[in-house]
Amino acid sequence: MTPEPSVQSELTGKHLNTINECQQLQELMAGMSGVFYQYILAADGSEKYTYIIGNFLDVYGVELDDFTIDSDHIFGLKKKGDRQNFYKSIYDCAAHLKSWSRQWQYTTPNGEVKWLYSSAKPERQPNHDLVLNGFIFDTEMPGDYHGLNKPTKLPAIITSKFTHLWNFRQYRLLASLQKRLAEWWHHRNQIDRLFNHTVDLVVILNLDGNFKFLNSAWTISLGYDFNELINSSFMSLVYQSDQTITFYEFNAIHYGKNRQFENRLLSKDGSYKWWSWTFVPVFESGAIYGVGRDITEPKAIADNFKAVEDKLRRIIDFTYDWEYWINPQQEIVYISPSCERITGYSVKEFMQDPSLLAKIIHPEDRDRIVPHLYQNLCESNNQEIDFRIITRDQQVRWIGHNYQPIYDAAGQYQGKRVSNRDITQRKQKETEALRVAENLEMAQRIAHVGNWEYDVVTQKITCSDELLQILGWVKEQDFLTFEELRKLIHPDDRDNWLNQVERALATGKSYEIDHRIVRPNGEIRYIQGRGEVVRNQVGQVLRLFEITMDITDRKQSEQILRDREQFLSSIYDGIEQAIFVVDVTQDGDFQLVGWNPASEKITGIKSRDIIGKKPEDMFLDEYAKAIRCHYETCWLKKSSLQYEEYFNFGQNQIFSLTTLNPIIDDSGRVTRIIGTAFDISNLKETEENLRLSEAQLRELAEREALENCLSSLIRNSLDTDTILATAVAEIRRVLDIDRTYFVWYRSDLDTPEWEVRKEAKIDSLTSISELYPGDALRPVSQYILSGEMMRIDDIATCPTPTIRNFFLVLECRSVLILPIQIQQDTKGALVLAHCQDIHNWTHSEVALLEAIANQLVIALNQAELYAATQEAARVAQAQTETLEATLNQLQQAQVQLVQSEKMSSLGQMVAGLAHEINNPVSFIYGNITHAKEYTRDLLGLIELYQKHCPQAHPEITEEIETIDFQFLIEDWPRLFKSMTLGADRIRDIIKSLRTFARLDES
Repeated sequence: MTPEPSVQSELTGKHLNTINECQQLQELMAGMSGVFYQYILAADGSEKYTYIIGNFLDVYGVELDDFTIDSDHIFGLKKKGDRQNFYKSIYDCAAHLKSWSRQWQYTTPNGEVKWLYSSAKPERQPNHDLVLNGFIFDTEMPGDYHGLNKPTKLPAIITSKFTHLWNFRQYRLLASLQKRLAEWWHHRNQIDRLFNHTVDLVVILNLDGNFKFLNSAWTISLGYDFNELINSSFMSLVYQSDQTITFYEFNAIHYGKNRQFENRLLSKDGSYKWWSWTFVPVFESGAIYGVGRDITEPKAIADNFKAVEDKLRRIIDFTYDWEYWINPQQEIVYISPSCERITGYSVKEFMQDPSLLAKIIHPEDRDRIVPHLYQNLCESNNQEIDFRIITRDQQVRWIGHNYQPIYDAAGQYQGKRVSNRDITQRKQKETEALRVAENLEMAQRIAHVGNWEYDVVTQKITCSDELLQILGWVKEQDFLTFEELRKLIHPDDRDNWLNQVERALATGKSYEIDHRIVRPNGEIRYIQGRGEVVRNQVGQVLRLFEITMDITDRKQSEQILRDREQFLSSIYDGIEQAIFVVDVTQDGDFQLVGWNPASEKITGIKSRDIIGKKPEDMFLDEYAKAIRCHYETCWLKKSSLQYEEYFNFGQNQIFSLTTLNPIIDDSGRVTRIIGTAFDISNLKETEENLRLSEAQLRELAEREALENCLSSLIRNSLDTDTILATAVAEIRRVLDIDRTYFVWYRSDLDTPEWEVRKEAKIDSLTSISELYPGDALRPVSQYILSGEMMRIDDIATCPTPTIRNFFLVLECRSVLILPIQIQQDTKGALVLAHCQDIHNWTHSEVALLEAIANQLVIALNQAELYAATQEAARVAQAQTETLEATLNQLQQAQVQLVQSEKMSSLGQMVAGLAHEINNPVSFIYGNITHAKEYTRDLLGLIELYQKHCPQAHPEITEEIETIDFQFLIEDWPRLFKSMTLGADRIRDIIKSLRTFARLDES
């Protein structure tokens, strides 16, 4: 089948005209050193270039394929405000329908600097889009004009410099060319849409048979993308058997002939389709134009007709059954070829041995069948006999033997026609059906399922044996009447059952019903029936078939379950503990089923509002991920899971102890998860308070221990240098400080200076032990001499330049200076510095260092006193006894002072411990009363349960015995009494500690 020549010629002609116009425009623009473009600025702010064509390399220094087509590259929009000015200029020109122009500097990839100029006339479309049909060219402007910013002078410059290109007709020529280019582009788009929307294949090949162009129908029909076929050979897609005729047709095309032919092409999915082609050579453009139409379906229809014809011929020549004809003389005159398929013996063998059929009959059937094979049937009607034969390969087959007399038009007997059909499979199916019937009867007996069938015509009901067992009916005949069956239905269910049956007989719809029956002995049984009707070809109901199942045991179990569910529901609704239920879907997902009123109270969400929702639908992402992880763990491990979790429901922040319990069905699959949650928010708050108190006590104790340790090390000596060296070394080591040093203010010198007396540092730092003029460090000196502490976390942020620069020179990043006044006229400072990283001095560090500084003052004062005493002993040996007495007094004062400091510290620590211990004890002591009341209420509730529900479940009874419930009730008050005594004892201890602390303070 070939496509319509008129459609093909129209498509081919239009495309040829488009190609010719394109070539003419390209030749015309070859002499123009510029680029034509059509730019569209849509009303929504988007932009696009419909086309851009011309000598792109001359203008931009690169080929069009290597250039990014956007306004930033084309119009040189590089600076921040260029794009805004670009749009504004277009809108301004469009508002007054004036010509638009732009001049900009452009640098080509090889470094050449050009001045480009563009001119266009904006047009506003009905949809408010702005269209610019413009031209871009290189002005070749000299260097004197590179800074020109006045567009009004540009045309004069262009005219004076490029008269060879821009003659007096330039404007009319460009306008005409631009208009023609736009018309050609619009015409080309129409042709392209025609090509791309036609269902036929459109292709352009070069003279070698390679693809140059193809429309979108190739992708739709054959599945190939444009890039997959371009430049490849057309012959590579042709079916191998069709390549010869296709090659012959292409040879004719090369001689300038238009050709029409059919072949098959390979689809991308591996299938082949038939196509009818029309090819036209166009030697001027070096191409072959072709249009192909899909004829796969007509070809398939033609092939089907041929197949049907062959099939009918085979039916005429051969029959499936093994047939033969016998004349009145009992001679075989014809045997069909199917005899060999059924028996293994050929037609020739049966013709040569007429008794072969009798010989291959199974020995057990031979005496019964052979007399029928040779009897004269002129007086007999058709007869059918089944028997077995033994084939050539010794297989046993069943044969359906049918023979009938044949008479001519005059009624004369002409012989008999015998048809032998292989019915082995039918016999096997009959045997299988008998076995299935026996199995069905056994299955009904095992499953306690019966069935009955109501014949509409005879109005008799045929019942299975198992149904009679279910009904308790003694079988006296092969069927029941409808009235007998109706009387067996329970009187309260009889009308409903009768309505269902009558509706099924009237409408033909199936039904399912649960009802009761009353056996002849008066026993009531529950029955589930499912009925369907059987219709004839015209839709009339012939029979009603019902399967009946005894569900008495199930109904009793359901009643037990309902009672149990009601009991559990009372617990579920009344308990204050949160309970929730989660279903596990077949694909392993989780859906909430509901939760109890306690959960509604906690979350503020009704149970009905969560049905079918996933964790992600109810909780925030971080909560939902954690919840899903817990559900998956419980589901995969098939075991209970307990964990703590945190929720934030509006203003309610809840900590809960959650337990997940999986529900596992008979197949071992987890179908549901039951969760319980205890609100442990108060417990968590108590734990947090205890943790904070413990942390504060630990921090206080650690600080006291550290302070005592450093104080002991500092005060182990009475030598000033030893004290200072020990102090700076131990402070640096314990607090891990980069540099620690002690400075004296030397006011005894002519010019007061600061002396670094002792220093401790890390190995990588340079020593700074030297004298520093006091005037040079005036801001720092003022802090120290006035007794103020200097604390700078980040030197770089210090607002005083002199201080900042001084410490930066010393490579310090963070500094802490504690002033120390040893005597009235002797002042110094303890300086701590971090040089590698910025350090934020904490309150505890500062407090510790202040305490150490106080200890250092005491030690230095003692050292000074000791040194003065030694000096006085050397000067006045005669006053030794007096000085020794003075020294003893000083030492006693020192001991008393040390003891006073220790007792003060100990008193503060004892007061702090008493205060921190008192908080949790007060919490425990205040809640014991409430705990007693709650326990008394719970025990009262249990007594009410024992009073009104004396028959407890065996599992509850077993648990009561296991936990020794009676002893628990008796021992519970003693337990609270013991806890109260313990709390009272702790309170007494706290009072003693407070008394000790107050005595120390006094």
